[in-house]
Amino acid sequence: MDTGISEFVGIFIGKDEQESEEKTMEKLENLDDTITLSISMDDVKNGAIKEINYSLPSGKTKKLTIKVPTDSKNGTKIRLKGEGRSIENTTQKGDLYVKIDIINVDVNINLWYNKDGFWELVIKRKGVERYEYVW
Repeated sequence: MDTGISEFVGIFIGKDEQESEEKTMEKLENLDDTITLSISMDDVKNGAIKEINYSLPSGKTKKLTIKVPTDSKNGTKIRLKGEGRSIENTTQKGDLYVKIDIINVDVNINLWYNKDGFWELVIKRKGVERYEYVW
């Protein structure tokens, strides 16, 4: 609070009450939290529904389900209103932000001229092979 305003308010409500109110306001401002969800581009394109486990400061774990928007980009934040931290004995709750981290999926592409006289393209992705021949 501004020093002039603090002095003015202190005259009417008392210094101790004012300091207590300022500490409460500081606590309320820090209730939001951010976690990261690592997800593949395929999951983003398909609008995947993901379950996440959020560890609360009390040590308990909260299970949340989110639907990833299909237009998400790396760094997109999804806001879950009222799912952040809370102060004991109050109804005040912060928001939880889920930051999207799109992970790279390993793809190996090999192209060569095979013994039958064809160009052979081999694409390996997630342990699956697909062959295509180019004339």
